[in-house]
Amino acid sequence: MIDSPKHATQKVLILSDAHIGGGASNFSAYRSGILTLMANYDHVILNGDNIELFLIKPDHARDLGDVLEVITGTGSDRWRKQEFKKSGKREMYPAVENMIRGGELIFDNFCEKFPNTQLHVVLGNHEVVRRFKNTLRDLQERRPNFEWDEEAIRVGDALFTHGHLPLKHKTAEEFGEVRLREAERRKLWSAAYKALGKPLHHLNGVFHTAHHTALTVANQLADWAGDGKFMVSHERQRQPLMLDWIKHVFTGHTHHKFSNCYFEDAPGMLHHNTGAIVQATDENLGILEATLNADGTLTNVRPVKLFKDVHYVRARG
Repeated sequence: MIDSPKHATQKVLILSDAHIGGGASNFSAYRSGILTLMANYDHVILNGDNIELFLIKPDHARDLGDVLEVITGTGSDRWRKQEFKKSGKREMYPAVENMIRGGELIFDNFCEKFPNTQLHVVLGNHEVVRRFKNTLRDLQERRPNFEWDEEAIRVGDALFTHGHLPLKHKTAEEFGEVRLREAERRKLWSAAYKALGKPLHHLNGVFHTAHHTALTVANQLADWAGDGKFMVSHERQRQPLMLDWIKHVFTGHTHHKFSNCYFEDAPGMLHHNTGAIVQATDENLGILEATLNADGTLTNVRPVKLFKDVHYVRARG
């Protein structure tokens, strides 16, 4: 964790669902602006589905090479030219390994180039791969300005979680069963996505409204805290989840952006969602920024407007 003066305010940037390496992602069109933007903040939270490890197709790894080129200044022809075999699960494994290695290089090079920026990475449902988790665990040991967690990260009085697991569990055994059920759900969603493609995600705004998302997450958090065993990452250390310090909850996953939403049936906290960079346009980017005050409170949560030519302006109000 980076040492910062206790009296200083810090700038926080939150984004999610870049799906880097996914062929349908718009991240590449904004990569220079996003990476330049990230370097100007004290904390950057990548709130899930950052690297695409689920829906991998031939030639998708070119996105990794494009991102690495911006970070390192040298590029990576290895990933830009990488082609993967299409048929058979066995032949896809090298593709996953290449994506994992490319994701590691993105995070590692960013932390090296911008040592004053703390990079926090929460995993999403498209990244729950054991090999990737082991890689991030090793990276956290090497880089003091890197933190990751499979479920949730705390920064000040805010909780960041991707929002994809239906976590109604009371024991570790039940929690494991939830993971197995989620794995089965991913298989079904994969088949549906291949059949319907992008229109499937466009329906998220209809079914996953701000109120529905906030209420679902609030119920999940109550279950987590009630369990007494669920841990979140805070300053690279694990600690039990306690509802009394949560004033803000940031999610992704649904690809439906909203911010500063309060609901009486999900009381005590403001809810935010960063939408999806995978579907980014100049007017619909979904990146949020906030101020982390010396007392640990998060304030001034608002969208950031970013354009493809690196220039960016903060939204008014």
